[in-house]
Amino acid sequence: MSKNVHLFADTSVLARIIYVVATTRVSNRPKPLVEIAMEQGLVIYIDKAVDRELPGALMNILRSVDRARHGWLHLDVESMFNIALTAYSDLAQSRHIRIVEDDGALARQRRALESRETRRVCWSEKVMNTLLSLGGYPRDDLEVLASLLYSYDLLATVPRRTATGITKGVLLFLTEDKKLAAFVEEELSCNDCVCGGLIKTMRYRELIQWIKSLATQSTNG
Repeated sequence: MSKNVHLFADTSVLARIIYVVATTRVSNRPKPLVEIAMEQGLVIYIDKAVDRELPGALMNILRSVDRARHGWLHLDVESMFNIALTAYSDLAQSRHIRIVEDDGALARQRRALESRETRRVCWSEKVMNTLLSLGGYPRDDLEVLASLLYSYDLLATVPRRTATGITKGVLLFLTEDKKLAAFVEEELSCNDCVCGGLIKTMRYRELIQWIKSLATQSTNG
């Protein structure tokens, strides 16, 4: 991976990534592709809600998997849970995973976004208002969408006219929630508008395949 790639992950995908990283730390297995990709420039953004929900999601995974098959039969769930939290902390400290509201590197973008009358993503507030008026969407989904829209606005913001936003194109949204993914793909786009197609969804398995394709392109290139 020759340049930084920025993604936004929901709780389910982040928990799966952290779990995979943690299992390699307690076995003789090589580092997972996603961790190697992070070391080569992949940055995963999350929001405070995902950070808050992660421990519970990790515990749910640990209690449901086949420990022997995944290489940690010699550990109890609590011990593996602590290892997973340490793995998450390590990735956050190395800035491979960043909380978008707190990231210091985005301070200029955040100030620039707050001072502008309009956002680059013209449909952001309209979409949220529409969702609230329709009802029927879980509060958690609304929070994820709000953070996703804010993250794209923030990453795409140009602090000065001579500068460029961090994200120059599509922001990938990692989620296993099919309903949420369908909404993002079908509703978060404006036909005949520069906003069209700025956010694309991807599942964990698709992420791994995408990383493999990038590695192949890099090797062949």
